[in-house]
Amino acid sequence: MNRNDEIRDKILQFLYGKHSDAQDINLIKVSDVEVERALIEQGYNRNEIINNFDYLIQAGWIKKESKSFSIGGSKSTYYQYYISDIGINHFEVLIMKEKSLF
Repeated sequence: MNRNDEIRDKILQFLYGKHSDAQDINLIKVSDVEVERALIEQGYNRNEIINNFDYLIQAGWIKKESKSFSIGGSKSTYYQYYISDIGINHFEVLIMKEKSLF
């Protein structure tokens, strides 16, 4: 597995874990900073993480949701991310294959 594929897999694993463990629909969504921190802790550098995170968004593996709000007349937007159905299916197919081997 090349380095980019490894990083993409780690990002998707992180998001799939959030999806699997969520007790509330809003808990599946994370900020880019949360993803970045999780992978930096695993030894990946920021540039690699951002480039691969962006690739996964563009390829449809990760969904991006924007939220706008106003504070004191200033409008601001922040983004949250979560694994798409493509990413979920990827992991669930792997799990089913593993179960069928036993």
